[in-house]
Amino acid sequence: MEQINGMLTSEEIGIARRALDTALRLGAQKVRITLSKSLMDIIGTLNGELDKVNRCLDKSMSFCLFVDGRYGTFSTNRLRDSEIESFLANAVEIVRMLAEDRFRDLPDPSRTEKGAREGNELKPVSSTRHIQRWTRTGGGSSRWMLPYSADMRERT
Repeated sequence: MEQINGMLTSEEIGIARRALDTALRLGAQKVRITLSKSLMDIIGTLNGELDKVNRCLDKSMSFCLFVDGRYGTFSTNRLRDSEIESFLANAVEIVRMLAEDRFRDLPDPSRTEKGAREGNELKPVSSTRHIQRWTRTGGGSSRWMLPYSADMRERT
């Protein structure tokens, strides 16, 4: 019997890679896939004694599809190759029905991290960020800016 833990297995990573190939073959020009897996143990007590134990394993895959200048996001927890293929075929067709979004794209590969392997490479830093958000007002032509700051405190 396969040991169940929270780490991604080579089989699950293989499913994600095949899903990437499938999405590209079905007509997506670019794809971002997120494979999530969580394992949770829940222990319940009643009057100070063990009452019940639950183990929950959840796996899902989400897709950001870039098709013919359009963009859509989809997710599924059905991770069999045959089910993913039909899911992606439908997703690609749905994205083709959406309005073009010429400003949405994947980041330039030269700006992405290539050496992250452990998952803890980003250390919390004390700083204050100023974030600017733009939105359209009722007329659709004028814009206003709402600046706000988020204080990020270092966690120990």
